[in-house]
Amino acid sequence: MEAAGGGGLGVNPSMHALLASARLNTQRMRPPLVIDSKTDEPQILEPTTDTTRVIARPVLPKGTKRSRWEEEAVLQGASLPKLNGERFQGTPPWQRPPYVKEEEESKVSFSALHYEIMSFCRYMSPTPAQVFFRDDLVRRITFVVRQLWPKATVHTFGSYATNIYLPSSDIDICVLNGFDKTRSLRVLGSALNRARIATNSQIIASARVPILKFQDKLTGIAVDITIDIPNGPANTMVIQEFLNTAPCIRPVAILLKYYLLQFGLNEPYLGGIGSYSLLIMIISYLQLHGDAEEDLERIDLGDLLLGFFKLYGCDFNYYNTGISIRDGGSYYSKMLRGWNNTDQPFLLSCEDPNDISNDVSRSSFGIMEIRHTFYCAYQLLSAPAESSGGSLLARILVEDMTMTRDRSYVEQIYESRHGQTQETGRKRGVSEIETRSSTDNNKIHARPHAERRYEKK
Repeated sequence: MEAAGGGGLGVNPSMHALLASARLNTQRMRPPLVIDSKTDEPQILEPTTDTTRVIARPVLPKGTKRSRWEEEAVLQGASLPKLNGERFQGTPPWQRPPYVKEEEESKVSFSALHYEIMSFCRYMSPTPAQVFFRDDLVRRITFVVRQLWPKATVHTFGSYATNIYLPSSDIDICVLNGFDKTRSLRVLGSALNRARIATNSQIIASARVPILKFQDKLTGIAVDITIDIPNGPANTMVIQEFLNTAPCIRPVAILLKYYLLQFGLNEPYLGGIGSYSLLIMIISYLQLHGDAEEDLERIDLGDLLLGFFKLYGCDFNYYNTGISIRDGGSYYSKMLRGWNNTDQPFLLSCEDPNDISNDVSRSSFGIMEIRHTFYCAYQLLSAPAESSGGSLLARILVEDMTMTRDRSYVEQIYESRHGQTQETGRKRGVSEIETRSSTDNNKIHARPHAERRYEKK
């Protein structure tokens, strides 16, 4: 696929040589190259053949040994980034019952990484408690909104609506009421505080899209509310169509979201990439480097994940090339679109499929650090295994203790109210989630056990 305005596949061939000789060697990574103003090509500073100078060897705590695959990755040039957590000790939870299932007979031979990604997805999938409290929170917020503006409509979008959310993910809500955005957010924030729903509320009025952020007082679930911004729900419908066509997107997206979360690189306002940009990157990879019409039974998720890490961690030319998923997918020239930031030419550029004048990733000033983490993940997962049967994902993932505590807290509340634990309810919960993902994502889903009556305060 030709990039608009030239540039071949949108992948700069010199990137391979660049990464092989100038290993990405900072904790808070800066762009590892400079652009030659005459040739518009990345140039390596101080080329050298002395590998001891260019291979970054992170200093380990005294008495700590690297595993064989860590040593192999370091020799390949991966300077292991600092993780926000501790590595899993022993067998990680997703490789224990009930998340591990017997490998079913299939006409296609899958890799061990494929099955482990599926187990991780089951481990991260919402439990009945998480589904109940999130749906219940949306209903409570909807009740307050309609008390204020009877003709207003409430729409959920983002990861909650597409069912690609982690236990720590927030809920994105758009309220369409036709009034002043900032004033409406203030009125709604006060009403939610009076209703004892919101805590730690904050209105970010100076943002490009004014937003009300708060946490649910009962569960601590984070919520983001916007007023009269309909493109969020519209984008969710587009993503849902891709998810229905290619179910393999969901497990890989959940894994990548967790992976970025542990580096703190999942928030757009901090320079990271949010769920929408991440999904566009995954869809683009399937469109241009795979077959997006294949179903989950035929795509090896391990190959998909490694291919994603290699493309966006080693090969992709962020300086010149942008991503579009319209009309089967393509690359375009950032220069010709006028989306090249002269101060930060390395920014990720992803076209909004519902608004071709909108670059949804233009604030991704941390993309070079993200590329570095993808590069490291590719090297770590590609390194030889120390022994058969060990976890591959544990090479790149760490335990999020805050997420674990939050999940336990929600389960305890749910069990006290309904007498059902996570383990006994998971099978039912996963079935409900799968049913929900194929329905209208703007509908507020009611369950008999979750119905409540709210009295006007």
